[in-house]
Amino acid sequence: MPEPEASPKEVVENFALQNKAGNFQACYYLMSSEYKSSVKLKEFKQKLVYCTPPWPYYRLLEIGEERINGDYATVEITYIELREGVIQPQEKEKKRMMLELVKEEESWKLRDLHCELRS
Repeated sequence: MPEPEASPKEVVENFALQNKAGNFQACYYLMSSEYKSSVKLKEFKQKLVYCTPPWPYYRLLEIGEERINGDYATVEITYIELREGVIQPQEKEKKRMMLELVKEEESWKLRDLHCELRS
């Protein structure tokens, strides 16, 4: 688990590592209280299962810059989409996304689940 003073970028990195390892409870811990109030752990685990083959899935390529504005932050990521059993171009299209985090009791938390966060 990240330390309470972990940066938003470190939280995103940790989520990606925990997700790859299948440690869904650790991933859930990194979600905001607002998210957890609407999505319970069992449902969260099911959502993460659908982030892996044979469904379309993603490979995280890079965790970029973080921007902090008070109790809110964004972290840019770069990823590619993969599909098993589908012929894809040699050079897959790189996509970018901004993730939102919120500070809760001195810890940064992800505001939503992103299947793209898988190393």
